[in-house]
Amino acid sequence: MLKYLEMRPPINGFVRNKTILEPVSGETVLYGPIFSDTLIQNEHFGKMENQIKLESVVEIAEQRYHIIQFDLIVESDDIIKTVTKSMLITFLILLFSTVLIALFISYYLLAPFRILLTNI
Repeated sequence: MLKYLEMRPPINGFVRNKTILEPVSGETVLYGPIFSDTLIQNEHFGKMENQIKLESVVEIAEQRYHIIQFDLIVESDDIIKTVTKSMLITFLILLFSTVLIALFISYYLLAPFRILLTNI
């Protein structure tokens, strides 16, 4: 991220995908990364979750920026739930499409036998 900012320093800062970058005055003290871990109420899931935050002030192209990044670590439970859900959806789509294709093919493939049985 720092290499990107060195090539194209933002004028007004930005807020994007769990990253906040805001310019600060030149008098602001530079400090390295500060890690914090806090419990917050997740509005979507309705449960307490960790909010992980990394914060620092850096100088890029003679301008100082306050950088904050949220949720740097993805928990293993979230990964397992997401992968399981996507695999289940994929399996159901494949099962449904296989059954539909099999019915469609068997209807036309077995048509002569069906005609023969109805004539008997």
